[in-house]
Amino acid sequence: MNIALGFCFWDILALIVLLAVVIGFVIRTVNLNKQEKELEDELSEIYADQTTGRSSN
Repeated sequence: MNIALGFCFWDILALIVLLAVVIGFVIRTVNLNKQEKELEDELSEIYADQTTGRSSN
């Protein structure tokens, strides 16, 4: 039984595109998580200022 895995140019190109999409997704997810954390911190500060009666304006 002789089994050979054959790859053509389109398979390699598709693999490169898939890797680019996965890397882009990971980068976007990390950036969105950072932005979410920053916004939550900012919101916490706003609520803390409101409870102490201070105004940020």
